[in-house]
Amino acid sequence: MQGLKSDRYQPEDPTISEQQHWLAQHQDQLLQPNDDCLIAANYAALLQQYLADNGWETDQLLESSGLNQADLACANKHISYQQYAPFIKGAIALTNNPHLGLEFGKRLNISTHGFLGYAVMSSTTLEKAADMAGRYISIRNQLMTIQPIREANRLIIQFSANATDHTIRRFELETSLTSLYSIWKELFGNHKGIETICISETLAADRDFYCAFFSVPVEIGDVDAIVIDAQTDTLHTRITDEALSAIAEQQCRGLLESLQTDSQGSVTDKVRQWLLKSPGEFMSQAAVADKLGVTSRTLNRQLARESSGFKQITDEIKQTLASQCLLKTQWPVEDIAHMLGYSDCANFNRAFKRWFDKTPSQFRRSAP
Repeated sequence: MQGLKSDRYQPEDPTISEQQHWLAQHQDQLLQPNDDCLIAANYAALLQQYLADNGWETDQLLESSGLNQADLACANKHISYQQYAPFIKGAIALTNNPHLGLEFGKRLNISTHGFLGYAVMSSTTLEKAADMAGRYISIRNQLMTIQPIREANRLIIQFSANATDHTIRRFELETSLTSLYSIWKELFGNHKGIETICISETLAADRDFYCAFFSVPVEIGDVDAIVIDAQTDTLHTRITDEALSAIAEQQCRGLLESLQTDSQGSVTDKVRQWLLKSPGEFMSQAAVADKLGVTSRTLNRQLARESSGFKQITDEIKQTLASQCLLKTQWPVEDIAHMLGYSDCANFNRAFKRWFDKTPSQFRRSAP
């Protein structure tokens, strides 16, 4: 089986593919999502415990990251990316282990993921469990997204690490893959049912290492994912129960809404992140709301509280991308319009004139 392909916009025109590649390289400069990301403090606490168990002193590491024991001791606390990133990079440097995420992921069992873990474990089917993880992963780790994809008799659980820093992105992907792999063995006693692990270019250089680490085939593709044989889609765990699953999901939903309300600008940033995942096929408001685990009406209210709106965010992204593409590339205006989701170049020209009071060609000619 060949490596999994991304389900993002893949136009046939090779010029458009080049544009997509350029956008993937530069979107971090256009949107910096990590600053407002929150991560459950107990993950840092568990990593500190792992380091201590293996003989490493962590006091200086905590201090240099702006953390203290009180931060890590609170069960419901979140820490910021500005605290989390230096802590992770410091731990990797301290252990001299670039694959620390693999070892750490083995410690993340169901119970370490809070209400999300219980919501997943009490689900009655694999698909429901994966969907639960995808909907509510942000209450635990806002650097990660999980997308379950049902394909014939396979369930593909796809991971995306939104960190702009390569070291953090690799750590997050390794931790997520190993955690799910370990949880699967915890639930079922072995890795039977996992067909393959797929890794993207972030991890591809170390494929041989991952092949030796995992007991299943590891393939290179466009995405990072675990592929599960889902012919038998019923989960039988010690707490599988529809009523308990509903209660756990209610708790997850409440935590999600609380985080989105309390985190200044987080809803707007999350909407931007989802819209930038598939330029050329900008997601609808309903689709983005579903990804955030809320209704379209709730999303409208949350954005309104931030003096924002879905159309406003979409226009801002298109405006920024359009101007940057015109200034930094020589692509034809028609191709830029196509990449931004305009089927008719005339519509793009009208929108651009509204944004900048110039046509795209005039804007490009007037650039210094």
